Amino acid sequence: MSSTDVRKETEDSGPSGYAAARLRLLSEGAQSGPPRRSALSELTDDWLSGLFTAGAEGMRGVSLVAVGGYGRGELSPRSDLDLLLLHDGSDSGAVAALADRIWYPVWDLGLALDHSVRTPVEARKTAGEDLKVQLGLLDARHLAATWA
Repeated sequence: MSSTDVRKETEDSGPSGYAAARLRLLSEGAQSGPPRRSALSELTDDWLSGLFTAGAEGMRGVSLVAVGGYGRGELSPRSDLDLLLLHDGSDSGAVAALADRIWYPVWDLGLALDHSVRTPVEARKTAGEDLKVQLGLLDARHLAATWA
């Protein structure tokens, strides 16, 4: 089974479909090293984008961003997911609910998550004060967004 076939399996199947596809991808003996990290990143991108899209219906000014190693597309089997939910600050309650709809399925699968929810101003301020945040943002990669 190719990584494309595995990704298609997760399109409408929610967390359990992702878990099965992830296990199948990691069990394939044919892929290892960089190709497997890339395929795992793509699979995870599709899953997280689906969670975002399902939870962000009707929202504006919100973006899900991969940062750090995940942002580089180098997701190893034991890597944590480095995610930033970037928002315009207009509806903090809706953003918090969206964060819950994304974070909880990740935690439910036992995956490590390094996450933050920030406005662009907060992200710049935090990056100016924390070298780890600053370095992670160097590898920022768009996953999903709503547009104002």
